[in-house]
Amino acid sequence: MKRILLSALFIVPTLVIGQIIDENFDTYANQDYAGVVSPVMSTWSGNTGTGTDDCLVTSAESSSGSNSITITGPNAGGSIDAMVAFPSDYTTGRYEYSMKFKVATGMGGYFNCHSTSTPPDRWMLQVYFAADGTGGAEMGGDSIIFNYPNGAWVDIVVSVDLDADFAHFFVGGTEVGTGFIWSTEAFG
Repeated sequence: MKRILLSALFIVPTLVIGQIIDENFDTYANQDYAGVVSPVMSTWSGNTGTGTDDCLVTSAESSSGSNSITITGPNAGGSIDAMVAFPSDYTTGRYEYSMKFKVATGMGGYFNCHSTSTPPDRWMLQVYFAADGTGGAEMGGDSIIFNYPNGAWVDIVVSVDLDADFAHFFVGGTEVGTGFIWSTEAFG
């Protein structure tokens, strides 16, 4: 996940292929740096912990359980980041990445997906969330506009079939667009 535009909270990012990654933050303490305590979280800079761009675990708000992580971008007084690095590069099979995502009321947010476990590399999907409850997705060379509930938790799912070279993106259970060719990348 690159820079969040303003502010967002995340909970339970999960890549499902027989549970390759399952992170739920509830076993960590409030104000722990996610990149320090989590085996799957890091930052774009690679620096984790105090004085860096690492995000914090927070007990102030969560969708379920007791914790989430909070990400605050430059426009909201921070420059915090989060990245989930998959354990390897996948070239075949079907995968699903899901998370609960909340953009703070009146704020905006952002996330993206890359093609390898070590970004920066090819941008496969890029998603913006505006403060007015609209969003935009760059996928398969298309720009698609969608709506989401600003200020509320929403389910995000990216489903990819690498063998068929096709992907789907869902916000709150509703598909954004009609699927896209994964290898075309975000900008075609």
